[in-house]
Amino acid sequence: MKRLHSHPKKFESKRLCKYSFFLNLLPAALMLGFALFVSADVNGYHVEFDIQQTPIRTYLIAGQSNADGYGLGSGVLDHGILAPAYNLYDIGRESLAQEHNQVSIFKGDYDDGGGSWNQLASGFGIPGNGSRFGPELSFGYAVQEFFGERVALIKYARGATSLAEDWDPEDNGINQYDYFLVTVNNAVSLAHAAGDQLEIAGIIWMQGEDDSTVEEFAENYKQNLEYFIGSVRQDLGLPELEFYIGSIADSTVWTYRETLWDAQEQVAANDPGVLLVDGRDLPVLYNDGADASYIHYSTPGQVELGY
Repeated sequence: MKRLHSHPKKFESKRLCKYSFFLNLLPAALMLGFALFVSADVNGYHVEFDIQQTPIRTYLIAGQSNADGYGLGSGVLDHGILAPAYNLYDIGRESLAQEHNQVSIFKGDYDDGGGSWNQLASGFGIPGNGSRFGPELSFGYAVQEFFGERVALIKYARGATSLAEDWDPEDNGINQYDYFLVTVNNAVSLAHAAGDQLEIAGIIWMQGEDDSTVEEFAENYKQNLEYFIGSVRQDLGLPELEFYIGSIADSTVWTYRETLWDAQEQVAANDPGVLLVDGRDLPVLYNDGADASYIHYSTPGQVELGY
């Protein structure tokens, strides 16, 4: 069982040893002030131009199945029943179904972290049953419209995973936290190779449902979340990285949800770099296509979550 972290900002030597491999992988593209040098001969003189590249505002998306996403972009499911059976066109949000040429997304493969850069569109939610999406879709559109510049998203999410075990930064084995770090490294490396510099500005963390089903996990969630936030900031070398945490839905499936809500609220109240996004009353699916009920946000729910 996961032990409690009474000092969430203290990182033990064995954890640093575990992550030395991943920390060495993270390229210099994460750092600000990356410069390009171009040399040329002008009127017989050799001149070097220091071109400061404008970084691309980048956001991370991580968590479990509601971070992955069960929203439906268009059409119908390949199999199973979706209820309510709304896609983006049905709710008047068909503009979100179009590929966005100013927003790029890298989604890490499950239990691996591999992937490729693509233009943002529906289809980066759960795979294999329709054009599904998560909070990245409306969030990407909204952020790009607000800043009026290119935006990049890096996403790694895995359903049915707990913070207490599957995302534990101190776990001696390889877990979802490791795959998340590998995803970030792969995304940054590919962007860097293509000549793009990424500036990571924040992370959407939509998780906690699994922890709300085990009393001990729920009771420990505040300390575990604080430690997780500190770990991400340290391992990415971004001590002021902002977190946007989605509170879990008000569903009786999540037995200890009130304990989770209290934990999430306390973390947000104690850390000025944490913003709590209220997901309690967002609409959920009565059937998500895999016969799961009142677990996953519906198409309107995912759109609202991202905004």
